[in-house]
Amino acid sequence: MKFALLTMAALVLVLCPGLSRAQAKESPSQSPGASQPTIKTKFDNVKGETTVGLDQLLVIGTETEKLLISVEATFATQAPKNHPEDIVFIISVLNFKSYRYPDTNTLIISRDGERLPPVLLLNLDKRAADNFFLEILGTRMKYDVFMQLAKGKNVQMQFAETSFALRDDHLALLRKFADLLHLLA
Repeated sequence: MKFALLTMAALVLVLCPGLSRAQAKESPSQSPGASQPTIKTKFDNVKGETTVGLDQLLVIGTETEKLLISVEATFATQAPKNHPEDIVFIISVLNFKSYRYPDTNTLIISRDGERLPPVLLLNLDKRAADNFFLEILGTRMKYDVFMQLAKGKNVQMQFAETSFALRDDHLALLRKFADLLHLLA
């Protein structure tokens, strides 16, 4: 997994206060016209694995808090015949107050008014720098649950005291990711 890469990218946000000040005038979520991450596909010749990833999708970007989602799937071959069993789903939360999440959480997902099966969300890493607190939470979400989430038109997520909605542009990227997984398999 690429937890180290995700951690480093999130730490860039921590160590670059100018990013926070630049986003201070934004709404609680990134503006729809702002630059979004791209979906990347890579084949590792040594491991014989194909990895598809979407890194650092900014869901909340205010002066006092940032929440990013990253997703990744790995296939055991260059020409997959089946979809992956699960999707690595990472939520990175950066805030200026303190650590907020216990070691285990339940991720509640509502899609178009329907509640999906609860997902165990683990607090994988906690880091502090200056007045910033970064927590990286993650899970291996079942493929079918992820596909239901990605196909939603109105998706709400909640864990601990944090809740947020995925906007249309977020869902469009997750749908592209899901479509690519489906096309590869």
